[in-house]
Amino acid sequence: MKPSTPRVVRVLAATSLRRFWNRVGAFYRRRKKGGRDGTGRKGGRSTIALVLMGLLFGLQSFSISYVYTMRVVETVEQAAGNERFNAELTERVWVRKAPVEDALRPFAVLLTLLVIALLFVGLGSSNQELSQVGWSMEWLFTFPVPTRGLFLAKVGEYALTAFFTWFTFFPLVTTILWNAGYRWWGVPLGALSTLLVAAAVSSLRVLIETYLRKRVPLHRVKNFQAVCTVVGMLLLFLVFALVSRVDVPRVLFTVSDAIGGALLWGPTASVLQIVYRPAGALMVTAWSIGIVLLALRATERQVRDGLVSAGGPYQGTRSAHGRHRPLGGVLSKDLRLLGRDRNFLVQTLVVPALLVVFQFVVNPAFNAAGSPRAVSAIAFGVAAYVLAFGGFRVLLAEQNALWLLFSLPQRLDRLLRRKTVIWGVVAVVYALGVMLYAWRPIDKMQVVDWLAPLSAVGGVFLCAFLAGAMGTIGYDPHEKEIHKKIQPEWSMLYMAVAGMYAFTLATGSLWELFVVNVLTALLVYAVWERVRRRLPYLLDPTAVPTRRIELSDGVLAIFTYSFLSRVISLIFFSLDWPPETIVRTAPLTAAAVTAALSLYLLSRGKSRSVFREVGLRRPSFGMLLWGAALGVALASLGLAYLDGMRHFEWVRELMGTEIQPGVRTAIAQVAVFVAPPIEEFLFRGLLLRGFLRTFSPGKAVVLSAFVFAVIHNPVSFVPVFLVGLCTAALFLRSRSLWPPIALHMVYNAIISYLEIA
Repeated sequence: MKPSTPRVVRVLAATSLRRFWNRVGAFYRRRKKGGRDGTGRKGGRSTIALVLMGLLFGLQSFSISYVYTMRVVETVEQAAGNERFNAELTERVWVRKAPVEDALRPFAVLLTLLVIALLFVGLGSSNQELSQVGWSMEWLFTFPVPTRGLFLAKVGEYALTAFFTWFTFFPLVTTILWNAGYRWWGVPLGALSTLLVAAAVSSLRVLIETYLRKRVPLHRVKNFQAVCTVVGMLLLFLVFALVSRVDVPRVLFTVSDAIGGALLWGPTASVLQIVYRPAGALMVTAWSIGIVLLALRATERQVRDGLVSAGGPYQGTRSAHGRHRPLGGVLSKDLRLLGRDRNFLVQTLVVPALLVVFQFVVNPAFNAAGSPRAVSAIAFGVAAYVLAFGGFRVLLAEQNALWLLFSLPQRLDRLLRRKTVIWGVVAVVYALGVMLYAWRPIDKMQVVDWLAPLSAVGGVFLCAFLAGAMGTIGYDPHEKEIHKKIQPEWSMLYMAVAGMYAFTLATGSLWELFVVNVLTALLVYAVWERVRRRLPYLLDPTAVPTRRIELSDGVLAIFTYSFLSRVISLIFFSLDWPPETIVRTAPLTAAAVTAALSLYLLSRGKSRSVFREVGLRRPSFGMLLWGAALGVALASLGLAYLDGMRHFEWVRELMGTEIQPGVRTAIAQVAVFVAPPIEEFLFRGLLLRGFLRTFSPGKAVVLSAFVFAVIHNPVSFVPVFLVGLCTAALFLRSRSLWPPIALHMVYNAIISYLEIA
């Protein structure tokens, strides 16, 4: 007897959840002694990074949804002649103040656009190619289970893992219900509504995918995916433009007056019926269940003759006689892949162009941002977006043919770097195109304005090599599903570094621009060194190189500390905290998070204690005295140097304006009690250790001291460089962080005290 459909769905759902739990928990569960276990997989995915990024995206989505909701309601209030709308209205039931249907019609139009966009994006930008059928579906299809149950399980998988839906539709619906008076009840109602709508969209996606796989040739499937990607991204850009504008466009109300009332009763926006009454949830439930049942029925009919389509996987033509090409062999394969894989072409080259054009058309502020620095930052951001797709695929593009590259008489890391240059050139073309179109001359061009475009072009090449290296480090050739072959935390890390570079291009000083270029170049060198050590173990499913502190660990920790310090300071500033409180709290919070996260990630899978390796061990009393004495001597030299530099006018201008006494005291407290421990941990415990793996001790000391001096004020470069040399020498001598910390604290205490006095 065949099992029932509910039982099939329940078993497959339990299997999927178990597989998900095993993957998430594999990196922190220890192997039990004497227990049965399978072959361990090397590497792992950082769940902490994914959770943190998910929280950031979620908070940003709810913030945008809340602001947009208030703007729509305020516009409706003013149109209705009700001038009582103010900040206190957010604590009331807003639908009692504004005409209910007038307030909901714009949301109905927006939700309809969003749902349609999610369907097209799912079809076009799905990581699995539509020309492939998942091996698990082929295997399960041989079981004596109802076909409808198999496809229903696939619908559930799509609905639960549609992260983009949960980060867009769910925050908007929940915010609307919250402001409609449901408050915390709006959260479960919003989640239920999102799940139902996601199930309906997923069932349509399964139906269309099945039809395409059964009835359409493979090359046309690629073209269809490309069209879906373009349509889906255009609709998403339209939705983002509507919710991000300062004012609500009048065209939205014009369209909502025409068709908004009908959309409120349709499947895409019937969730808004809950605003009228809780029983409105029955309407969205009925719509979703009806669509799912009809789609499953149609899908079941598509495979009544079998799941796998006719025809072999090898399609297309090839000329009988080859010819010499300037970019031949491995280097041209990625470019040929662009020409053959239309969906990849659209995602990599067309979508960035559409993004730029759409922003220039619908966003006047974006179009007016013609200053050299703003244009350079925009151009760099577009190029970095291109590299996020193309640059990360330098190794992923090989897939099953990867073993052939190991047989070539060239080092694999050199081949990958040469392929990366191609993507760097492609990205630079996009950056130059944006700069040529958007450049506007200004009256007074400073040095940083002239250097910003050059820095943007150089930064594009740095990001190209960064994307290629991170895509290689995060690549798992043994993963069966293509969209899981690259660990997502490396993509997020790349976007964070690129975002900091773009932010510095737009707002940073000349010295800050130099600093970010030095750190990015150092990070590129560090990650490629890590690639070179990892590649010999790439095809082995279990073996990995000996895990030690590497140069990339130190540079990434420095980037993390800088990034967190800026973000936390901006958050506290937006909360109207006092300046002295921000100065004390932001560096301390960033230091604690960076140190804890670094120690946790470094301690995974290591045979010896990472605390001793970074220098967290008990020092001798004599070395502490040496550190304090050197701190006094270096502080004397530093004060004499700074006193001499004050005679130069450009130095006094570089030091800036007078700082308030309270803020100056807070800076001194941070310099004495917060900066020495975290900076010694970063620059001596991590960065110096990383340099020692590649360079001699003398070169490692000089390089670590140079990087340490670069991140400080340019006026104090010389004394800080001497401090870096002495602290590095103390660290190598004592193998402990405490003597360098003592030197650093004494030096900062003397400088800060005399500066305040």
